Amino acid sequence: MSYSNTVGTGALAPQWTNLMYNHTPADDIYTYQKTNGDITSGTSGMSISYLASQNGNNGNSAGGFIQGHAPGMFHISFTLGYQWGYSSIYVSDVRATANNAPSSSTYQTSGFNGLQFVNNSSNNHMQIRKHINTTTTLVWDVTGKVEATLYNLWRESDGTVKFRVQGSNPYDCGVMTGDWCFYTLAQSPCKVGLIKAANINQGPS
Repeated sequence: MSYSNTVGTGALAPQWTNLMYNHTPADDIYTYQKTNGDITSGTSGMSISYLASQNGNNGNSAGGFIQGHAPGMFHISFTLGYQWGYSSIYVSDVRATANNAPSSSTYQTSGFNGLQFVNNSSNNHMQIRKHINTTTTLVWDVTGKVEATLYNLWRESDGTVKFRVQGSNPYDCGVMTGDWCFYTLAQSPCKVGLIKAANINQGPS
């Protein structure tokens, strides 16, 4: 099946697009919500867009892209569900997803850079991997995190990519270039919450 990544252009925006179903689309798979409660202590009034698949272990599911792409500086904020299936965010070069529907290994495409964030309760793991050119490294492996945990990922002006898991210090992934897109692949039951997705332009000091 041919595939066209139409989200590889335009500015980042905190909404899901290019949904990918493994079945006929159904309203109970894609759950879009806006909430304004406290997600974590001290962070109130957030709007969260959820992409959730709640159809039993390995049941029907749906993934999707965060709208837009990031050739330079960016900042995204998200949550990962703590459920039986893996809740995930993948970061991949736009060119690696241009002609084929992304998989859990697309972020590892040779010659490109990428990242993987996964969390679940069945294995009770929260893991983060980085891929640079041809090498994939597990950089974070801890006990699964509750759904309210906040994740921030950003790229700075010198190309350095960093992430921060709530309650921990920022982690420096090093310089990671690429025109990036962001997506989730679902393994029911799972849930990913999108809070922020924005490109950053550095203006005069």
